[in-house]
Amino acid sequence: MLILYATPVVAEINMGGEMHQYVEQIIWQIDDAPAKLKSMDLERDKLIRAAAVAIGQANNVTRNFASNAWGTFAHHHGLAELRNQFVGPKWKIDRSEGIESIINDVKMLKVTFQNVDVAMGVNDPKPRSPKGAGAERACEGNLAPLFPDAPIYVPVVSDIYELWSLMVDETGNLELSRPVVQDKTFSICRERILIATADDWMGSDPAPSSGTDDVADDFDVNVSLKRKI
Repeated sequence: MLILYATPVVAEINMGGEMHQYVEQIIWQIDDAPAKLKSMDLERDKLIRAAAVAIGQANNVTRNFASNAWGTFAHHHGLAELRNQFVGPKWKIDRSEGIESIINDVKMLKVTFQNVDVAMGVNDPKPRSPKGAGAERACEGNLAPLFPDAPIYVPVVSDIYELWSLMVDETGNLELSRPVVQDKTFSICRERILIATADDWMGSDPAPSSGTDDVADDFDVNVSLKRKI
């Protein structure tokens, strides 16, 4: 059972004057992450590799670049390396709804790259740029209940992919999480797989692997004057 290996976050809702409990979120701790990822046809080390490349390439930005360059570089190279690592027999490139991702038709999973404020924190990560209507529609599959016997409090769209995001913050912390997009941001992550802090991979070579056809024409723009080069 899923509940035995991950940390459930239980919430309550008032229905007809009665309080009902339901599982709002599942958090997979670092030790349990590899097994969960394996069930999704993903590998922890390859996800870390994508994050390392994103951070490594973004850190090439100097003061002469545009103010949004750091976030743009991180997204372009992180997405490209995610595809370099996984596209093959099980995963393919997908661009539906204007969302650049990889997709697994057998598992009904979609994975994209996302710059966030803070990953691996107590609170759910937030995107560093507003999300559009396409992202909200793409996350409809994440509204389904976490357990088949749990109460359903939101409309469920059948036969739709779960959308997961490799969420990487500016320091290099990363998690793979399943967000719900509302009002142009993440209202909650239904599941969070805690993968690694920056200290777990710092020192590894962030040079990208030899991939071909690395195309990324959609990205989250991070406009910030707070970063000092």
